[in-house]
Amino acid sequence: LDPYETRPSPRRRIAIGFSRSGYSTELILAIRRLTGAHFTTFGITCTAGCDLLKECDLGLLIGEGQEDGLVMLRSFTTMLIAAQWLFGNDADRAELRCLPQAGQHMMQQQDALRQLAQVAAFDRFVFLASGHDYPLALESGLKVQEMAVATSEAFHSLDYRHGPKACADAQTCVVLFALSDREHGLLLVRDIKALAAKVMVIGADAAAYTQVADLCLVPGAMPAGASASAALMLPVQILAHDTALRRGRNPDAPVNLTKVVVF
Repeated sequence: LDPYETRPSPRRRIAIGFSRSGYSTELILAIRRLTGAHFTTFGITCTAGCDLLKECDLGLLIGEGQEDGLVMLRSFTTMLIAAQWLFGNDADRAELRCLPQAGQHMMQQQDALRQLAQVAAFDRFVFLASGHDYPLALESGLKVQEMAVATSEAFHSLDYRHGPKACADAQTCVVLFALSDREHGLLLVRDIKALAAKVMVIGADAAAYTQVADLCLVPGAMPAGASASAALMLPVQILAHDTALRRGRNPDAPVNLTKVVVF
């Protein structure tokens, strides 16, 4: 809806829309606006015959991502992997081939994760990340909100010291996607622990935080980088699910939500 972004341009421009259902009203309106602005449009969805595929110039249907629950779990990681495969290079695709093993390794650590989810009556969740992991922090915060109906926030990692930490206490669970700068990451975790919060670290370098964090989850031999993103989401999804159960919520039928936003 930003007239600056849709201004006339001699460049060849493409707009990529993601929607599990392919019927979300806002996305269909955006695709129509962008088509009118002479963008090539590309829709990625998990639903055959949907409006998104009909409206876009190009389309990709990933039926394996379809799911029965209201909350996007498998569909999110499926569309993410598809986009990484499409828009990456040969080296990226070689790394993506390691995802099955990385995901299996993550699932083998779920008992420790579930124990952390039950260790305290957490009423606030904070997700911290930087660089290519920051969107994962946003998605993680959303999963806790949707499934557990609990307070959750997401910040760029080092921003947490500048105000947000005022709310940290023993009922706060902080999840850090391991920083590429290990020194600053370790200092950050130590600062958070001093506030009595519990800290979980996820990522290729998470093992380096073993002495300072409450739980560290490493995706096996997966190379560090954005290719591991789908595997890194698994423990967060489990955390949100188990928190929902602890709080007496139905993670498959969150309040106030519908599977498709249509207006």
